Amino acid sequence: MINQESKNTKTIIITGANTGLGYECAKNIAQDCKTNHIILACRNTQRATEAVESLINETGNPNISSIELDLSSLESVRQFVNEFIKLNFPPLYAIVCNAGVQIVNGIQYTQDGFEMTFGVNHLGHFLLVNLLLG
Repeated sequence: MINQESKNTKTIIITGANTGLGYECAKNIAQDCKTNHIILACRNTQRATEAVESLINETGNPNISSIELDLSSLESVRQFVNEFIKLNFPPLYAIVCNAGVQIVNGIQYTQDGFEMTFGVNHLGHFLLVNLLLG
């Protein structure tokens, strides 16, 4: 028999969740249901680890973890998805595409040669969502 709590267990991925709106989003989702698994998808692993510890303390939800994700690298996006699948979390329920950059001085490029703002804010998230659809 499936208990109601495990039946409702969901995984939510939030990009750029170690600070700002992403952090607050993670906090609200973690507080809403203690069985929700929250994945902070962040490029800085140290800051992500600190955010995970802080969120667990603030919310009492132990189901919060991080996986490295640098949206300026399509290879990093692929590695993130492979790691996510390998870790066998509960079913993916939602992806909050929060991470973003805005380059205002000059032009910078992603590791794959795309303009940085477009690459991170659009292409990285597009690939992430499409790889996770399956």
